[in-house]
Amino acid sequence: MQNWGYHVVTEVYGCRPGVLGDVNQIQNAMVNAAEKAGAEICHTIFQQYQSNGVSGAFVTQYTHAAIHTWVDMDCAVIDIFSCSDQEDLLKVCRSLAEELGGAHWDISVRQKDQLLEPAACLAANM
Repeated sequence: MQNWGYHVVTEVYGCRPGVLGDVNQIQNAMVNAAEKAGAEICHTIFQQYQSNGVSGAFVTQYTHAAIHTWVDMDCAVIDIFSCSDQEDLLKVCRSLAEELGGAHWDISVRQKDQLLEPAACLAANM
């Protein structure tokens, strides 16, 4: 089967609260990580909430990534889907976790190697 991408979810714990609640720092961290990986960003959207959490995302030609932060729990979740090399994605996730000041993080990787027909997707969810 042909590999057509990777889905990487990174849960980052013990983050610095000053970073998690600052939409500009979160956006800069995400954009810098994408650029370090050689990605050219097409569009970004980032939003700070009254609870001091931040949600944001960017889209490139081959990747989309999102981040959600919880200041009160000192954690963030980063969700990336890409057709890029898995090793590059892991470097991006580690770089982001470090930039958030994460004390520890958990990275899960899922290789996407087949497209399912819609009926197969429905049957798998029943």
